[in-house]
Amino acid sequence: MADFICECNSKTVDVRNYTIRVVEGKGVVHDVQCEECGEHMTPVKKERNYTKEGVASLGRMNKSGSSY
Repeated sequence: MADFICECNSKTVDVRNYTIRVVEGKGVVHDVQCEECGEHMTPVKKERNYTKEGVASLGRMNKSGSSY
């Protein structure tokens, strides 16, 4: 899910499905529009709730150190 915000009223909307298209002259645009002003809303960048720490598990290994 993605959050989008509109500059006209600072209203945040949580969108589950949306389409991204390449439009000639505009570049890459999505189809999420504000209900009040009709302009495209700006995506809100979320922080990750997990960290990538530690060592990857290679599973089982044979006598020579190869994983299988």
